[in-house]
Amino acid sequence: DLRHEALARRLLGILHQRNGDLPAARTELGASVEIFRDLGDDIELAASLRERGLAEVFGGSLHDADWLLGEAQALSEQLGDRRGRAWVRQHQAWVAFLSGDTDLAERRLLTAAQEFDLLGDGAGQGWASGLLAYVRFIQGRFDEAEALAAKVRTESAALGDRWAPAMMDSLVASIRLWTTRFVEAEELSRKALTAFR
Repeated sequence: DLRHEALARRLLGILHQRNGDLPAARTELGASVEIFRDLGDDIELAASLRERGLAEVFGGSLHDADWLLGEAQALSEQLGDRRGRAWVRQHQAWVAFLSGDTDLAERRLLTAAQEFDLLGDGAGQGWASGLLAYVRFIQGRFDEAEALAAKVRTESAALGDRWAPAMMDSLVASIRLWTTRFVEAEELSRKALTAFR
């Protein structure tokens, strides 16, 4: 049936995105959006819009990402979907961060992190806090960034996540580089590279 097709296409889109095939991700996620729109299933439509928006974030089309995420946000608000709203905020923080507006990114991440905390969503909390660590690094708040990165690394590793700890090692390597601790920066960079491979 169409609903299951749309769910499958969303999953395929997410997998294509994670494998770096943005054109295929856009195709599958776009099809998922249109099917759920035709079905009038606003809950699933909002989820597909979030994923489609995130694909545009990583594809560099921030204007499109902002538009798609804005629609997802409106639906989440209308539905009273707190978790969906928190994920939209986290994704919108990416848009702000990549646009160079670290203050807006920070506000969005703090809002998302608070909501994830209230919902008991450890994965969402980790994603919001991990990006917040990068925001604080870009803001030159190295000690805060490193403390947050250490927390995210520990918590995400406890959840069995391997990607987030590598991202936090990469961030801390950058902090070490910018604070002239070159040997430590190289060690952490190599550790992150091994994990990513």
